[in-house]
Amino acid sequence: MLGAGSKVDGLSHCRRAAWLLLALPVLPVSAMDAGLNDETATPEATAESARDHSEISQVVYVYGSRETYRESKSHSATRTPTPLEELPQSVFVITRDVIDDQAMLGLGDLVRYVPGVSMGQGEGHRDAPVFRGNLTTSDFFVDGMRDDLQYLRDLYNVERVDVLKGPSALVFGRGTGGGALNRVMKPADGERVRALDLMVGMYGQSRIAMDVGDTLGARSGARLNVVVEETDGFRDAMHLSRRGISPAWRTEFSNGTRLELFGEYFEDQRTVDRGVPAESGRPWMGSTTQFFGNPALSESTIEVRSGRGVLTHALTDDVTLRATVSYGDYEKYYSNVYPGGSVDSLGQRSQISAYQSATQRTNLLGQWDLLWQSNWGGQEQTTLLGFEAGRQQSRNLRINASSAIFSLLDRGQTFNPDFSNVPVLNNFNDLDTSAVFLQNQWSLTPTIHLVTGLRWDHFDLIFDDLRAGSVSRG
Repeated sequence: MLGAGSKVDGLSHCRRAAWLLLALPVLPVSAMDAGLNDETATPEATAESARDHSEISQVVYVYGSRETYRESKSHSATRTPTPLEELPQSVFVITRDVIDDQAMLGLGDLVRYVPGVSMGQGEGHRDAPVFRGNLTTSDFFVDGMRDDLQYLRDLYNVERVDVLKGPSALVFGRGTGGGALNRVMKPADGERVRALDLMVGMYGQSRIAMDVGDTLGARSGARLNVVVEETDGFRDAMHLSRRGISPAWRTEFSNGTRLELFGEYFEDQRTVDRGVPAESGRPWMGSTTQFFGNPALSESTIEVRSGRGVLTHALTDDVTLRATVSYGDYEKYYSNVYPGGSVDSLGQRSQISAYQSATQRTNLLGQWDLLWQSNWGGQEQTTLLGFEAGRQQSRNLRINASSAIFSLLDRGQTFNPDFSNVPVLNNFNDLDTSAVFLQNQWSLTPTIHLVTGLRWDHFDLIFDDLRAGSVSRG
């Protein structure tokens, strides 16, 4: 009898362990057969060989694991370090090793490995994940802090990504009806890091990413991540240019206090590709390299400037205070000249539409968590009292241009839309938020864990419609 317990983590199978299990019984069985079938063997020798085989053929357990792909805990779902198997929610963790091994560059690459989550087209300029049928363009977070402007994020400075499926309002507040994506940044943990990634690919792709980290004295560490990328695409006139720099710093004080600082400047400039129109109920069957619209006027530009500070202090052995302040400054502009209707098969023509949009936003957010770990009657409990406050200010502008009809030979490449029309969207809004929540994690038995929580949110929105004749609302 041969029994085996095997544990497989990550995205690959431990086939070598399986072959090992099949090979284990071969030698002892062969040795026993040699003893039993040997005509010159004495009865005493045969009995001794049988006893030895009986001892060897006891149950054998073989365990294997892939620690590089494994992450056993997550802060994202409860804001406490909780084992994944104890979370009453589906949390899928993509580690840095998986990101590197699969050459993932953005969230669109990442969600291909997450069951139940896919990525929408996002008009070619924003992340648009679909969580179990729920589309969102705003449920994004960085180390638990909201990052809700619409743009295409890079993974160059990410340690891992936690994908939460299902409602997550207790921890994240508004939104998150289908789920959330929380990017966990690379920390300045004092580890010596020297990494340089070079990528060259089809369509003129060239990318370089650098990761450098080390200690700064006995109690401090620093880390720097940089990315530069230039690439074209399979579609005519496509181009992408992006830059990013992300420093991090950490220091430990002697009184159980730790201060962490993170920063990032990121810019992304690209041609916006909305794809090809439909013809007779299916995608247009012409050349996939041909661009519909005017590529010179189809562009997206995003600039992100953000900073975050995290102060952690151990009040006692069981009580910890954590305070986080985050600031983000976003500027987004995009212009779309795109197919606005299906192809007229008889006239071999297509409608081309266009609009411009711009958004300026600043986020100032704060989180304060008081964490208490206790043991009552041999049952472990983790209690979290949290308070949040924030201000988000946004300016939004959109102008629609009149559509026009072009032949399939031109496809709107000579289209020069008139953006002098009255804006259909022109507003300023000021949102103040505050929240208090209480959460308790109770280990009733080694296999039964109870998570309960209450949250109260307050929103104060001032909406100023700047179009002529409109009335502002608060």
